[in-house]
Amino acid sequence: MNVPDNNYGTLVTVNAPSQGASYEFAGIVVDGKVTDGLTASFRIYEDTVATVYYKPVGSQAIIVKDTNNDQLVVVYTETNGVLSSASQLVISSLASPTKPGLAFSSWSVTDFTVTFTEDAVVYPLYTTAVNDLSLNLINGVASVEGPYSFNQVLTVNANGTGTFKYWLKDGRIASLDETYTFTIAKAHELEAVYDTDFVANTGSFVGISDVYDNLRSGYYTVIGNIDLATGEELVEWGIITSDLPGGITLDTPGVEKYNSNKLNSGTNEFVMSFVKDSEVPNYRAFVTTINGTTVKTVYSYIQDFETVYEYASDLIISEYGEGSSNNKWIEIYNRTGSAVDLSIYSLALYSNGSPTAGTTVALSGTLASGDVYVVYNAGANATVIAAGDLSSKVTYFNGDDAVALLKNGTAIDVFGVIGTDPGTAWTWDGGTTLDRTLVRKSTVTGPTTTWNSAEWDVYATDTFTYVGFHTMTLSSSQSVLIITDYAFSGCSTLSSVYISQNISSIGWDVFVGCFSGLNI
Repeated sequence: MNVPDNNYGTLVTVNAPSQGASYEFAGIVVDGKVTDGLTASFRIYEDTVATVYYKPVGSQAIIVKDTNNDQLVVVYTETNGVLSSASQLVISSLASPTKPGLAFSSWSVTDFTVTFTEDAVVYPLYTTAVNDLSLNLINGVASVEGPYSFNQVLTVNANGTGTFKYWLKDGRIASLDETYTFTIAKAHELEAVYDTDFVANTGSFVGISDVYDNLRSGYYTVIGNIDLATGEELVEWGIITSDLPGGITLDTPGVEKYNSNKLNSGTNEFVMSFVKDSEVPNYRAFVTTINGTTVKTVYSYIQDFETVYEYASDLIISEYGEGSSNNKWIEIYNRTGSAVDLSIYSLALYSNGSPTAGTTVALSGTLASGDVYVVYNAGANATVIAAGDLSSKVTYFNGDDAVALLKNGTAIDVFGVIGTDPGTAWTWDGGTTLDRTLVRKSTVTGPTTTWNSAEWDVYATDTFTYVGFHTMTLSSSQSVLIITDYAFSGCSTLSSVYISQNISSIGWDVFVGCFSGLNI
């Protein structure tokens, strides 16, 4: 029976027609998935095969499936309800189905020699040896205290202050609801985020985890979750992948779509895996819903982490050159993270212990972040002049003169001690300010009006190697989550439903591809 040209998202119901006195209904399988009851309803998103199976009257159908509802095998009892030895052998010969992070324990029916009085669906049972997983929970309270077992279902409720925005699990947006239920897959970091600039989209939500590389041997695994908006019904969901970077969608050229067909009814989670011997592709979760005649596809949020540094608080004196003859220069460095208008800055020279400046020069122009500004003596070495920005008599210093960087007329950084005459030079163990090139250590990230010789590396006379650039190791940094909303699109395609009828025998299909649907 063929039902062609159904609109995308159409709800189709398959009924099991009678097959006369010799056969009776056994089950319906839709695209390889076992369903319950005499009818099966599903939304169309592609060409679909629904198969109705029958059994001889008086026998019982024993259907064996895995956790994805994929039918593995079906056998039929004799009219006395007992499986033949051959049928028992078929079941016992099945390979133990795997499930990420768990070990197969047994089938739900352990004795196949018993008398079956009704049809039975047999499925695998699993155990876990991991019972010590932790949860670092911020701004929330868990329904059960840890430690937790792998595959344990947990509900958390946000209890922070302010306006709740979303749950961030292991660095990814996991839910937009203050109450969030999920499956423990490892030791998780979970935070209820409040009072950000983030504005959630309306409608259904789909999230996707980072890659788990140890849940299934030989595979990378990702876990998705769906929150359906009121009035919206599922049509299809899963993963899309692409070699292209960024926010891929179903409209991206060359995008690959992999559908999941198993959703955990308690958590609305789905699991998908891809072969580990390949690179992790750019992937994104999607969900397509229908509300009346409106079809909409939404995608998981695009997330990236931008490193934001705690930049220098202001300009600093980064280099002091007091060499032979007129080889003298002062270098100013900007690592504030922004371009700086130099018109409010100046350099001042305090000679021979004077508490007041004898020479001052105003700076000009704009200094980009990461760049230097070099004030030099007009008679300096050609290397210094080539790196220079301004020639000035403020460089007429010797090893006993102090120099200050001023902002709006007030000193913010100094070289030497203003108002103190050290004699010939300021000296310390292994260092002197006379006939030396001194470079500010990279660990110094801000100006200071207290001279500290420990902040400077000392080089030989006329060392020009470091003039014209400077390096600063920022003292601390943080990763800031950058969130882009999910795109959405409507779609309208035609699919057909092919309904076949098999009597007494059944086949089964296994999805083979880059991704395969797995149950949590």
